[in-house]
Amino acid sequence: MPAPGRLLCIGAHPDDCEVKAAGLAALWTSNGGEARFLAMTDGSAGHHELAGQQLVAIRRAEAAAGAAAVGADSVVLDNVDGALEPSLDNRYKVIRAIREFRPDVVATHRTCDYHPDHRYTGVVVQDACYMLMVPNVLPGARVPDREPVVIFMADRFTKPYPLQADLVFDIDSVLDAKLTSIMSHTSQMLEWLPWVNGYFDELPVESAARRQSARTRAALDPIEVANRYRAALVAKYGTERGSAVRNAEVFEVCEYGRDLTGEASRALFPF
Repeated sequence: MPAPGRLLCIGAHPDDCEVKAAGLAALWTSNGGEARFLAMTDGSAGHHELAGQQLVAIRRAEAAAGAAAVGADSVVLDNVDGALEPSLDNRYKVIRAIREFRPDVVATHRTCDYHPDHRYTGVVVQDACYMLMVPNVLPGARVPDREPVVIFMADRFTKPYPLQADLVFDIDSVLDAKLTSIMSHTSQMLEWLPWVNGYFDELPVESAARRQSARTRAALDPIEVANRYRAALVAKYGTERGSAVRNAEVFEVCEYGRDLTGEASRALFPF
């Protein structure tokens, strides 16, 4: 197996993997691994003016560009945005996706997320991961040699407990790639998110200035993550480097899936 292997990020919407894990994906692919971003829904609810197949086509193209910016490829399932359910059909879709790509690591949402699509994505991945190894479930798709490690992408929820910083990554060296990945989602970063979150009129009208303003806003999140998990960064990288890290991504290792031992962690995440 070529180190670090294969990384599969499973998000609810076509931009979730970019926002939460594009830095990890960029580190992963720059170290010789393969990465894939899979969106459980088609993104068809994510706009205040556009809708239907026109919006779906836009979001699929944005997802392809966002993944490519960090060396990944993109898969967008045909579930309707805003209507994802933890159904048997969706469980089978995830089992098939994992068996076909055969990842070493799967990154996804926690099941305590505020958004039903995020929450049910976490539930579907959880339900799929045990059945993944059962040969009589979807017998046409070959069972992998071993389970993947499952990790949760960062969030700010505190109930039932805050995210545990089991894996912390300095993404300063790949920040530009991460932001390029995020900003590939023009319909979201320049239009929908500013509108739904109430800062649409705060962005400049002129196109280049508007894009730069949105990029600057997107850059605030990895800075906040680094500051929030500063102690974990220092514990991993030492006082000098850990204190200097400006941008970070953080993940929690899930209790299901393959155990992540110290040796396996060093092999999968040599960066």
